[in-house]
Amino acid sequence: MAEDDPSGETFILTDEPGTERKSFKRHRRINVWKSFLRHKRLALLTLVGVIAVAEPVLYFRSVRPVYRAEALLTVAPVMMKNVIEDREYHIPRYDELVNEQLNLVVREEITLDALERLKEDRAFWMRPDESRRDAANRLSSTLNVRRVPDSTYISIALEGSTPQGLDKIVNTVVEAYMARVKNKGMYGQEVREETLQQRKTELQEEIRKKTDQLSAWAKELGVAGFEKPLDGASVETKSLFEARSRLKDAEARYEAMKVRNEVLRKADLTGEARDLVATDPEVVSLKTVLLPRKNEFRAKAMGLPPEHEGKKEIDRLIAEINGDLERSEKSALERIRLGLIQRRDIKLTNELDLVQSDVDQARRYEKTLDEELRNQTGKTARFNSIYYEALNVRQEVERLNRQLSALEDRLDAMRLEAQRPGFVTLVAPAR
Repeated sequence: MAEDDPSGETFILTDEPGTERKSFKRHRRINVWKSFLRHKRLALLTLVGVIAVAEPVLYFRSVRPVYRAEALLTVAPVMMKNVIEDREYHIPRYDELVNEQLNLVVREEITLDALERLKEDRAFWMRPDESRRDAANRLSSTLNVRRVPDSTYISIALEGSTPQGLDKIVNTVVEAYMARVKNKGMYGQEVREETLQQRKTELQEEIRKKTDQLSAWAKELGVAGFEKPLDGASVETKSLFEARSRLKDAEARYEAMKVRNEVLRKADLTGEARDLVATDPEVVSLKTVLLPRKNEFRAKAMGLPPEHEGKKEIDRLIAEINGDLERSEKSALERIRLGLIQRRDIKLTNELDLVQSDVDQARRYEKTLDEELRNQTGKTARFNSIYYEALNVRQEVERLNRQLSALEDRLDAMRLEAQRPGFVTLVAPAR
């Protein structure tokens, strides 16, 4: 523990074990002013030495002018829509991309390319006894390439004691760097043109082989091309399918007709016959004779008591007339009903025979076509086999042509995009 004495001296307190008294160690403070007065000569020499060393540095840094040329570029964090990608592309690792560009600017191949582009103006940088590689390395180490904080800009600067050629050197370095990254694809999505060209050659060769095979098949089969599939493989096969379809339809109609006839035969025709009894000629003729007599008897019986002998005789005669009419109507009803049944059976039989004849005709036609087709089975099978294989090859050629067209569109788009700034754009050249 330290305590200050009023006399200006410092005492250090140290704790000792036990109950013994504390001891004090006396230390003297350094007084700068008193020390300076005691060592005037040493202090003066030190001051003179510092001034002698600092004056040239201050002169060259503040008095002598330093010229600076600076170009400003921007690294886009988002790739805009183009003819290749119809959407914006957000660069996932933007900081890594920027650091990559900072290191790329000062690479030896960039500065060598810049000196090559300078041509006669490379004398602004190269020394008389200096090789081009040494000059490029010196330029790489002298360039001040940095990222502008809190922005998307990259600064490329060069300082010198004279302004001559600084802007040309910086702009040429920027030009060499931009030429290096100009044809570079989107970050993480670069597609090399030579790979696409190789795939294009492969597709063209495959299309040529398949097209030659199609031409040979067309010549062998005697057809103009394979634009559409065969309708039923052949005319005979199509006709046979149609004949079998008609036969099945005729057989279905025949079976339906048989079921319909069975239902109609079970139908009761008494009601229809009863409607026809009223117009039956025999019944009408009998009623014409008997009904007037019946009316005449009724007129005679009027006024006679029931027990009268004449009344009884008249009632008997009227009953006989009614019996004759009833028997006549029953006979006519049965006769008409049987006639209706007979006509119905004849009609149903004729209809069924007509459908049966259609079935027989369809069956004979189907059998004839089947026999003809069996005689041509060998030729037709080979023709169909080659034709269907040719159809598959033609579809494959169409698919390859679509791939080739898409690939050529991609290559054309890449050639158009070759002139775009890319993800690095020059904002302000050096002046």
